[in-house]
Amino acid sequence: MSEAYKLPKEPADAATRRTEAVTSALLKAAEVPLETARASVEVARIAALVAEKGNTNAVTDAGVAALLAEAACKAADYNVRVNVSALEDRSKGTNLANESRRLVKTVVEIAASVADRVESAFS
Repeated sequence: MSEAYKLPKEPADAATRRTEAVTSALLKAAEVPLETARASVEVARIAALVAEKGNTNAVTDAGVAALLAEAACKAADYNVRVNVSALEDRSKGTNLANESRRLVKTVVEIAASVADRVESAFS
């Protein structure tokens, strides 16, 4: 990112190259946390499997894993969206931001399901 912002703004052709470099850097910067969000959903799915089929003594560990996966996914989503919002043409990052929001929705649902299993273990 910083290298792209250091590029000259003048003359016009240099400004165009700078804009393209900044756009490319921001999109790449959004992709990295998007990968984290994707991985977080997978962690939540594994936690749900452990909560459902694993050792009953491990249900709270599964609950903690789901909570941490949710937090990681939400944090990653923030980073995706801040990079997309910095784009001059935000439409170039719309798909990334939309996928990130869908991943958050998914992980929230999974984490809630795991939390229900954890809570039912105390009854």
